[in-house]
Amino acid sequence: MSTNLLLEELDIKTMPQIEVEKMLNVLLQAIVPNINSRPSYSIRILNVTGKSSNTFYRAEKQVEGKDWEPIAEFGTEQKDVLLKLEESEIATEETVRDWVLGKVEASYFDIAKNALQIFRDCSTELNGKVRPLFLANALKACNGTKGLPKLIKKKDRNGRFVYLDELRP
Repeated sequence: MSTNLLLEELDIKTMPQIEVEKMLNVLLQAIVPNINSRPSYSIRILNVTGKSSNTFYRAEKQVEGKDWEPIAEFGTEQKDVLLKLEESEIATEETVRDWVLGKVEASYFDIAKNALQIFRDCSTELNGKVRPLFLANALKACNGTKGLPKLIKKKDRNGRFVYLDELRP
């Protein structure tokens, strides 16, 4: 007997409501599987603080009683971890400031640039040895005081901060 035939033969009006609900529940489970019941899994995040006060995290996943499997590891790092260079190899703050001032005079800021674009250009021209803090300080210094040019910091249409020469349209 097929499901369609079964529905045609039953007179639902004469059946008690509880029986109808049971029957419909069985039919629904056959038609629409419950995707939320299996497989079940748990996720946990472990953390540990090292001797240098850096915190490391490890995310793990366990599927239905199996062993915990690592998903990702991440943590905090010291400020200079990515710049493993001798101090003499890194561009000085004065060099970076001079680069920014030179770019203002060369109409580099006629078109709005975000900080990442500026940093990449500066790193390229200064051989990739620039501290981001030096560039941030140089951009902040261009505020129109002490004879320095004024760069405007505003948001673009994407909501990102960009720098633009005040004297440019």
